[in-house]
Amino acid sequence: MRPTPLPVRLADSKHRAFTLIELLVVIAIIAILAGMLLPALAKAKDQGVRAKCINNFRQLMLATQIYASDYDEKYPWPNWGNPNGVAGWLYSFDSSQPTMAQRFVVTNGNLWRTFQSTNALQCPNDFKDPRIFQPYPTGRDQTLSSYCMNGALSGYQVWNGNGPFTRVVDFQPSDVIAWEQDERNTFYFNDAANYPTEGVSIRHKIGALTGTVGGQAEWMNKLAEWDPMATSPNKNALWCSPRSANGH
Repeated sequence: MRPTPLPVRLADSKHRAFTLIELLVVIAIIAILAGMLLPALAKAKDQGVRAKCINNFRQLMLATQIYASDYDEKYPWPNWGNPNGVAGWLYSFDSSQPTMAQRFVVTNGNLWRTFQSTNALQCPNDFKDPRIFQPYPTGRDQTLSSYCMNGALSGYQVWNGNGPFTRVVDFQPSDVIAWEQDERNTFYFNDAANYPTEGVSIRHKIGALTGTVGGQAEWMNKLAEWDPMATSPNKNALWCSPRSANGH
């Protein structure tokens, strides 16, 4: 006779389940790892955006230098105010158009022939935060660029029929002529030029990108570098108008 096979023990075929304590420990470990990794990932992402902005500013400064070399070393009109029909670095203003968006004619801008697109004039982090950016008509008038020129390029003066224009030799190589303006105030986008006191962007946390007369694209810390110069009554790299003794 064949021996009777032993019965299968059901207990041996079952999988051991996690206890509640073990599950909570695993969740806690995952949370700790996420807390360690997420800031590093956010920092890496911001550095990538900053690198794109640096490249944008290099292109902007190069285009500005090319324009000046073609026009007797004169800088383009910085779009200070919106004189009707006058071409500036970013656009010409046409008050006859029915909507504000149509009035900023980018294809007539002085630097358009170099850029042929506004992609290099916009920070990847701009136009994305609904707490900051509200599209026209409740937000910015001018939405072509995340960047602005320093009003020093016109001496902070309005158009008088033929300028005023400034020349490269009127400035120091380290003078700042472009930056990322503060997106929290939509009035700063009524044209494409600003005062230094109107501030810089907070998209990159503690600083913003700037462009200099010498063609450099530079990172500037807001608290340590920008604010002290912007609030100074004296001539410096931000307050660099050649039409006044104190640069204002």
